Amino acid sequence: PRLVGRRQRPAARPLQFAHEENFQTRQIRPRDGLVAGWLSELAACSKPINSRHRHVITRLHIWGKTDALMRLIAELPVDIYELDFHTNLPEARKTLGPRRVVLGNVSTITDLLEGTPRKVYEAARECHVTCGRFHVVGSGCEVSPNMPPENLRALLDYAQEYKPEEFVVE
Repeated sequence: PRLVGRRQRPAARPLQFAHEENFQTRQIRPRDGLVAGWLSELAACSKPINSRHRHVITRLHIWGKTDALMRLIAELPVDIYELDFHTNLPEARKTLGPRRVVLGNVSTITDLLEGTPRKVYEAARECHVTCGRFHVVGSGCEVSPNMPPENLRALLDYAQEYKPEEFVVE
């Protein structure tokens, strides 16, 4: 199973919690309009899944600029933190610590949609240097169908060429 968190409008839409093993989605409604309440509920909901499926890797995908919530996000019992490109990656790495797996953070707009293949390659490398060996190369969120194919190729090229052991973050 994979845990997917998605927030679209803070007061209007609930956080969606998807458990892909049986394709059920649980919506977590905000309490008192606080996102922190959502994160607490997400943590509570994911613990039974993690205890039943200890061998399964869980991933949190969270949209938007989440810098102010990173301390709370770091407490969630997930294996991979997929961070949107709006998130300050150096600060997120500092909060999560050097051994948590971070996925993505290459900008879907300025790098993948509007950039050049060289810019995409360098952006992926910068994310990797910032996060160290516990980084999965990827975009900071969904990519546009208008993204130039050569930019996707550059991201894939970097992913195939990089050596995790070359990067250690203390």
